[in-house]
Amino acid sequence: MVTYTYVAEATSVRAARQQVADALQAAHVESSGMAVLLTSELVSNAVEHAGTDFDVVVAVDDQVVRVEIHDGAAVSEALRDLIASPPVNADPSAPRGRGLFMVGSTAVRFGLIDKGEDGKAVWFELHREDA
Repeated sequence: MVTYTYVAEATSVRAARQQVADALQAAHVESSGMAVLLTSELVSNAVEHAGTDFDVVVAVDDQVVRVEIHDGAAVSEALRDLIASPPVNADPSAPRGRGLFMVGSTAVRFGLIDKGEDGKAVWFELHREDA
């Protein structure tokens, strides 16, 4: 398991994508495109909505790739609702709002960890061969 820490700014999205790709390559995951894409979506949400420093945690075992994004913001009811019941369709003409749809429709599992006053983590898991 590796952890990377970032500040809440747009340049952190690219840095997180690259470090997740590097971590998966180091773990001998043959393809990391989907994991990198989903990381980008969740990190973008952390930058835009949480606005706090955040950590990206990457864990790989023989079967699963797990990525967690931990930030310092409280869980909103809107996020809790989206995680509990992710959208089943994405409006292709909407300028935003497809990230959690993509995570929910692609990941084997995904969820939310409410850490109370210490913030939250949004995470996803992919089968190693689908990462």
